[in-house]
Amino acid sequence: MKSNIIFSGLVVAVILVVGIVVGLHTAPAVGSKKPLYYTCPMHPSVRAEQPGSCPICGMNLEPVYATAASTNSAAADATPLSTQHP
Repeated sequence: MKSNIIFSGLVVAVILVVGIVVGLHTAPAVGSKKPLYYTCPMHPSVRAEQPGSCPICGMNLEPVYATAASTNSAAADATPLSTQHP
């Protein structure tokens, strides 16, 4: 009976280790994504290809990365990346 409990514990431990190792190898590395564009947190209509300052308020532009929702959106692809504001 004790050997069955020990064996079950070892099986669970092996499954956990394999799951962790597979998860680490399939997860994208932090910083490996390239931003789609940069935008101002206060003025989302401002978009630029490079980091810099917002032409309206001077805040630093923040990177915007692709997500599952934005990669399927035709509107995201149709918006030009040049700096623009109303």
